[in-house]
Amino acid sequence: MVKTYLKKPDYGDLKFIRRLWSDPPTMKEVGGTVVLTDSQAEQWYHKMITPGSSGHCYRIILNKDFQPVGEVSFHDYDDNSGKARFNVKILADCRGSGYGKSAIYQLLDYFFNRRGGMIMEDYLALNNDKGREVLIKFGFQWDQTRKDVVRLFLTNKDFNKLYPSSFEH
Repeated sequence: MVKTYLKKPDYGDLKFIRRLWSDPPTMKEVGGTVVLTDSQAEQWYHKMITPGSSGHCYRIILNKDFQPVGEVSFHDYDDNSGKARFNVKILADCRGSGYGKSAIYQLLDYFFNRRGGMIMEDYLALNNDKGREVLIKFGFQWDQTRKDVVRLFLTNKDFNKLYPSSFEH
């Protein structure tokens, strides 16, 4: 598997995050671009990163040359249920290189095995075929009772069955 690094962003990384979110090819399947003003970017940074909160974990994905290629995160962690919402985005021109799988594994290993999470779920637009394909291939299951969105989920038990601790990432 390709080597990636996950980095907790510093304030200077907002430039990359804003570029990622405002890139039309990258954001097409997830509802379109998000353009933040300086004030909005600063508010987001303080909510998610510093000081942040225990319910959120956001990381920038770096390639082997330590260049940013995407983001991976979980949000809204609930201590009672052990559930959180998943997110991953890879720059459109960097897709197909294995960055996503490596980053997904690292974040989920942290979530399930160090954080004690029980269920990771993601809600995708009905037309986000590529996102659905990637997550199902990774091991997420599709809750087909939902007709308004594609709800995918992965349990702690299933993750550890699919990816034992000896898994190379």
